Amino acid sequence: MKKNKLLIIQSDPFGYLTDSLKWCEYLKEKYEVTVICQNTKKEKPTTNGFHVKYLKSFGNRQMRGLLFVIQCLLNIALFKGTILIIYFEHCNIFKLIFPWKKMIVDIRTLSISPNFKLRQEADVQLAKDIQTFDKISIISLKLAKRLSIPANCKTPIYELPLGADIIEFQNKDYSQLKLLYVGALFGRDIDKTIIGVSAFLKKHPDTTLEYTVIGKERHNEIHDLKQLTRKLGIESYINFIPGLPHSQLTEYFKSCNIGVSFIPMTEYYNFQPPTKTFEYILAGMICLATNTESNKDIITTQNGILHNDTAEDFANALEYVSAHISDYNPHAIQNSLTNYSWKNIVNNILVPIIET
Repeated sequence: MKKNKLLIIQSDPFGYLTDSLKWCEYLKEKYEVTVICQNTKKEKPTTNGFHVKYLKSFGNRQMRGLLFVIQCLLNIALFKGTILIIYFEHCNIFKLIFPWKKMIVDIRTLSISPNFKLRQEADVQLAKDIQTFDKISIISLKLAKRLSIPANCKTPIYELPLGADIIEFQNKDYSQLKLLYVGALFGRDIDKTIIGVSAFLKKHPDTTLEYTVIGKERHNEIHDLKQLTRKLGIESYINFIPGLPHSQLTEYFKSCNIGVSFIPMTEYYNFQPPTKTFEYILAGMICLATNTESNKDIITTQNGILHNDTAEDFANALEYVSAHISDYNPHAIQNSLTNYSWKNIVNNILVPIIET
């Protein structure tokens, strides 16, 4: 049977964004999917069943951006089918030049700049850019409320949430505490979790504990965090690993039993849904999550515990989980979020957005 065609455009290299990678893995059964994106010198993910075109890239940032847009326009001109664009600034140029082509714009994040003025300018620009498209999908309707979208904007808005794969496991070993943090290390205050672990170990020196931190660096954060562990005398408890491709994380999700979703409790992170909260829980891990509005929508007494973004509160949350660890059931934890499996999100939410 002939499949309908779907073109996905993203400015980041394919694989950097877990969402589009997972969309393609499940959309390929129903659509002939092509992704166009920036090139990368890093290892490229496997793309069985769909096609990824890495566009040529050279020169400074402005030159690379202009070259990317020109190549996208050429691909759009020759494409016949639905186009899904993962938002980047001024991407509305595609719809302005090809107003007759069906285009959906998807928003995975609003600005998370610590600078209020820059954050406000970026969000205003985003709200302006997206109005030209046929449909808007966004990671959370709570984020949509933060945008100043004019009341006369007729473009329908759909919630297209984050998700995770359901990771199969036999059971979880709760004889020791095995913590895992996966994510960015810059601007996330992960040092507070290390200080919290140190405080916990001082109270419980006989506890068997391992903390694995897998993080993307920007300014040699791992070096600084290692220095902190040496200063605290807990370097033997914490293992640092530079950022890994998503395909290499499964073994850690299987072997660890506590996921650390430490997101600073700021205005710009408050409503931003956290990918790793979903991934930890759908791997059957107890989730230690900061008390953001988005985490409040996910965390229950069944699957984790909320705490404030301080070292002391993190230590207290770890203390509670350690004392009550036998009360948690990894399969019940996993079942609490099965609606957020990528397969369910694609088949029951994304496909209807594309087809309506």
